[in-house]
Amino acid sequence: MTERAVLLWIHGGGWRARAEEDGRALASLGLRVVEATYRFSHQARWPAQLDDVREAARAAWSGADGLPLLVGGDSAGGMLALQLALRGVDRPGDVAGVLAYWAPVDPLDPEQRRRRAPGDDPWTDLLGHPPAAG
Repeated sequence: MTERAVLLWIHGGGWRARAEEDGRALASLGLRVVEATYRFSHQARWPAQLDDVREAARAAWSGADGLPLLVGGDSAGGMLALQLALRGVDRPGDVAGVLAYWAPVDPLDPEQRRRRAPGDDPWTDLLGHPPAAG
């Protein structure tokens, strides 16, 4: 099968752990899947995770042999994929596409907050403080 693009896959896990999904199922679509890792929220606060996936994207792109770079992920990885695609690796627009599965995008979403046990807010862990409007 001809490779169409390089897909940087960013794992989920609430910024706290590594989820099992690794994006390998997408290889059958002609994508060269490269896995990214990032520091968990107990190791570093935001935007360290974005910095880490940017470095992983640079490494994946350097070995892409001219193929377009896609970024994808699930859950927390989906959010990081969206951030990377919107902000860019080195400049906005340098990512060819994004696949974001079940990405949490609104830390103030009342439904997301309602489903969490008291004191169990991955956004607070990521940011170092509870999310607040404006």
